[in-house]
Amino acid sequence: MVLASRLAAAGCVCVALIWAMPVLAQPAPECNAPASHAALKVQMPGHPFEVLASHDGCWLFVSLKLGHDRGGIAVLGRMAGTLAQTRMVPLSGPLPAGMALTHDGALLIVPDGPYVYFLDTDRLIHGADPVVGTISDGDRAGAINAAITSDDRLLFVSDESLHQVTVIDLAKARQSGFGRAAIIGRIPTGRAPVGLALSSHDEYLFITSEVLPHLHLPPTCRSEGQKGGEHVPEGVVEVVSVARVQPSPADAIVGAVTAGCSPVRAVLSAQGDRLYVTARASDALLIFDPATLVSDPMHALLATVPVGNAPVGLAVLDQGRRIVVADSSRFGGAGGQELTVIDASRVNQGSLAVDGTVAVGHFPRELQATDDGKTLLVTDFDSDQIELLNVDQLPAHRDANP
Repeated sequence: MVLASRLAAAGCVCVALIWAMPVLAQPAPECNAPASHAALKVQMPGHPFEVLASHDGCWLFVSLKLGHDRGGIAVLGRMAGTLAQTRMVPLSGPLPAGMALTHDGALLIVPDGPYVYFLDTDRLIHGADPVVGTISDGDRAGAINAAITSDDRLLFVSDESLHQVTVIDLAKARQSGFGRAAIIGRIPTGRAPVGLALSSHDEYLFITSEVLPHLHLPPTCRSEGQKGGEHVPEGVVEVVSVARVQPSPADAIVGAVTAGCSPVRAVLSAQGDRLYVTARASDALLIFDPATLVSDPMHALLATVPVGNAPVGLAVLDQGRRIVVADSSRFGGAGGQELTVIDASRVNQGSLAVDGTVAVGHFPRELQATDDGKTLLVTDFDSDQIELLNVDQLPAHRDANP
């Protein structure tokens, strides 16, 4: 039985951002102090795609669509449960999207349509021009998501419109001024690649693609956002050998498996033993065994958990014990716009693994947890707001009625 969220009873704090001069970062415990309520909602000056926290939790970086063909990065200072917006950095692309922060914390990478932007985080925080370089893969690239190996050596960028993942030698790019010579090559994928997840030891890259034409799968999925009963094939998770990327990205794919209708995001568990994938048009979370995806992909699917309408973003919390899914409702239809909270230990029980739901704004798009695991960051794209949720006050199985 799905439980009612405790967040509604706990209430929330809704604030409008004030513009402030950059402030010096304070000790991380003060930065990471939760708000006094279960949810802190903050209005933004545009449509937020993703929000990332600096490693110390003192700063939030928000990718924003500001108009028809322009976007930017908002910088928010975080202290003792409050936020203040310190600056806005305009970018030239139409949609700054799924960002990545290098593991050394020094570089924010922002896919943005035809560009990939590289921003110095220290400059971003303290007011100098933060853009240290851009790399373009063409006007139609549709760069939308990024993943970085744990040694900050390789960068993968999903080019949704060109049906490929661009591989960049990040170490070389940083040393040489971010020229196109740092591009190692491209991995050809199915249509609309978006989700990227690296295995725990960077041996494999998992890519979601909404359709892989050469598999010639039957059209069993409803076509999203269109009327008339059109159908399309299932999407896939493609498996890339990172070791094969350096000599030949085009030959690095070592497997693929069907992954429901319109798979769009992929996240690895904290222990690296599960790959979670949101299948947007299946209204489901799929759970795969990453090792079996490589050795025996047809038997890699471990479980499927029904969730809300059109799930997109997802995050793993409590050191892998819980998964939260953003039910976007982006194409209309039944169901509210909410987050679904799932007990990772019970995913083989299907819908019984759902501990509860949390009401959020319109079109919740991306979810990220702060490094200390105490706060869940949510972007409500159509509500022009971000939300900071106290992880301790999310629904949990222990609250279930006997």
